[in-house]
Amino acid sequence: MYAYYIAVNPESGWIALLWMFAASIVGGFTFYGTMLSGLLLGIAEHTLSFIAYQLFGINTAYRPAIALIIMVFVLLFKPEGLIRLQSLSLSRRA
Repeated sequence: MYAYYIAVNPESGWIALLWMFAASIVGGFTFYGTMLSGLLLGIAEHTLSFIAYQLFGINTAYRPAIALIIMVFVLLFKPEGLIRLQSLSLSRRA
């Protein structure tokens, strides 16, 4: 249905897929973690691309690279994500 409004090619959805994948990896595969990381990734992408353009003249077309860089740093330093699945689960103690 999207093709009725604008031109669509086979490469149309890779940016949205990149953001969804990065948000789920950074968030730690929990609902609240994914929502929080999606919000943080969006704010970080726009803020860092604005700063990079103003200070260094870097084109804003490199904005998707910011999500990948953040995802790599999270995987290196906190591989379970921002919110671990075990930290949200209720543990029963006998």
